[in-house]
Amino acid sequence: ILDPSELPIGTIRPLSERLCITRLDEDRMVVFSRYCPHEGADLAAGYLRDKCIVCPWHNLPFDLGNGSSSCKSLSQLTVVDYIRSEGKNAWKTVDVYEHQSKNQL
Repeated sequence: ILDPSELPIGTIRPLSERLCITRLDEDRMVVFSRYCPHEGADLAAGYLRDKCIVCPWHNLPFDLGNGSSSCKSLSQLTVVDYIRSEGKNAWKTVDVYEHQSKNQL
């Protein structure tokens, strides 16, 4: 179980064999597909830029708001958006964008 306070802002961590997590700011975390839909690069080795996860192999950014990229021929990432709820350590799901491909969920 992950304590959100232990996830520094801007850090990407593998959450499971198929998912990663990042914290975008004090009040927003995003869980997303661990593998790039292009050639299966491990996005846990990627980096964040302008609220996008950037593939470590081809530098293709995926929007963590909806999982899309500028390459329309690729599947989108599955993205689950969480925001801080009423309590300091309470979080709730805001949006779920689920797009599956052979390399994703």
